[in-house]
Amino acid sequence: AASAWSEVIAKPYDGATADLSIPMETRLPVISIFRMMENLIRLHNIPDKALGEDRVVVMPALPITLAEAAAEVEVVFKKHGRPIPAPVAAYEEDPQVADIVKDWPPYHVVTRAFELGWSVDRSIGEIITLFIENRSALP
Repeated sequence: AASAWSEVIAKPYDGATADLSIPMETRLPVISIFRMMENLIRLHNIPDKALGEDRVVVMPALPITLAEAAAEVEVVFKKHGRPIPAPVAAYEEDPQVADIVKDWPPYHVVTRAFELGWSVDRSIGEIITLFIENRSALP
């Protein structure tokens, strides 16, 4: 179910509508693979004493709905001259999936991550742009 956020970008990139079983208003923290890797490298370089006894750190991310992601796909694809499927995403209810995602937390407290120097993507548009630029570079 969590793959819906990547599907709403990847499927339209491949010219297809993202078929989603998660309600479009579902909000989840989203992070690009590039920001995640940057933060994991920072984590690797943090001295043990800086982490202390509590080794749990929540990765900072943007709280984005599928509807917001789909709308931004249209904006960014247009800016990059990419074709936009109509619709970008389609939702068909799956009661089992809806029951799972209804309790997912849309926001996380990430104060400690920022104190350790971690960062977050600036926008969903930035995440989509990074996806396009890197996917376009593949053979």
